[in-house]
Amino acid sequence: MKILYTLLMAVAIVLSASTLALANHDGPNCRPYDKVVFEEFFADYGESVVFKGFAEDGKSVLHVLMNPVTGTYTILVADSTNICQVTAGQGGETKKPRVPGEEA
Repeated sequence: MKILYTLLMAVAIVLSASTLALANHDGPNCRPYDKVVFEEFFADYGESVVFKGFAEDGKSVLHVLMNPVTGTYTILVADSTNICQVTAGQGGETKKPRVPGEEA
């Protein structure tokens, strides 16, 4: 799977704040978690999940959504009850991940 390295670095910077928002359930961009949110992002922005993984706390799940045509992206963090939008932007692009042992 392809994903933009810079985008993931930005996620690392803001992830602790979003995890705090989840813990407090009071973030301005949070709502109860349901899978419908992903369909809404696809319908509104043409974005779908290009990366998903557990955060360092082992409880929160990071979702990176992207529209490969327009380059818009959204980063969401979810726990079992809430999902929060961390950031969104334009100009995203995918990169093939470097595999250990391959030449740069």
